[in-house]
Amino acid sequence: MKYRISWFMEGRIVITEHFQSVTPEDVAQMDKEYLEHLEQSDAALVHFIFDLRQHDSVPDLKTMSHMEFTKHPRFGWTIVVGQINPITRFLVSTVAQINKARFRSFTTMEDALRFLQDMDASLPELMPTAQHSGD
Repeated sequence: MKYRISWFMEGRIVITEHFQSVTPEDVAQMDKEYLEHLEQSDAALVHFIFDLRQHDSVPDLKTMSHMEFTKHPRFGWTIVVGQINPITRFLVSTVAQINKARFRSFTTMEDALRFLQDMDASLPELMPTAQHSGD
């Protein structure tokens, strides 16, 4: 399995865990899954966490910039978690700017969740181990 997409918090936060490099075809499939998650939610904003702690490779800039889910009206924050290399950080940041997305990067999940909690006061208390429904 190259990646896993699941609800971190049902209807509010989607998490993608990367285990291997993804192809443009994988990205197209991921985009469809993200749109499905957005449509399943009735929350004002759905946030996305990309957990790159196990594998920090991302697709090329052109492939990422064509993702449609970032244009959805309920698309919230994009949070990247992990000790990612500078090139990966630059690519992800550039795509976020192209898509006019709200974007931040953190080395720990705790820092990411603390930030997300500060940005969206409508979220209940976020606890990484208690809330992740993918476990």
